[in-house]
Amino acid sequence: MRPELRASHDGADYGGAAVARGRGRDPAGRAEPACDVRVDAVLSSEAFRGYRSTPATRAAVDALSPEHYEQWVAESHGASYLLCTYRVIVEGRAYRFEEAHDTTFEPRESAACEAARSDVAEHIRAVTEGCTDLHRGAYYGADLEPID
Repeated sequence: MRPELRASHDGADYGGAAVARGRGRDPAGRAEPACDVRVDAVLSSEAFRGYRSTPATRAAVDALSPEHYEQWVAESHGASYLLCTYRVIVEGRAYRFEEAHDTTFEPRESAACEAARSDVAEHIRAVTEGCTDLHRGAYYGADLEPID
């Protein structure tokens, strides 16, 4: 979890489910609206080789010169990540959420997905700007996909 997210968003574990709630006051002194996020379950954990593909990474790669593209391919070949898929409850609705953990230099087992639950709740709250835009992070691979 990036330190700037941890410092500005609290997460706690209640009864085995990670929960993040908005609280406090905004700069104008108004109460912040609640943003209830619960990481309900780890649906899967899969190891992948290469960099994770998102719209943002595809756009960046498309903009590379041929020389830099070759370098990117070489680096990507040696990279790896663990993709954790979660069932989360945001504001009472169920969603599927994926979180990638770089494993290139720090190998992680599937258990890392379970261990990251409170960080995932904090990340969802941050990336959705306090549950105000549930698809705000889609370009970067942090989207909430409704589960029917």
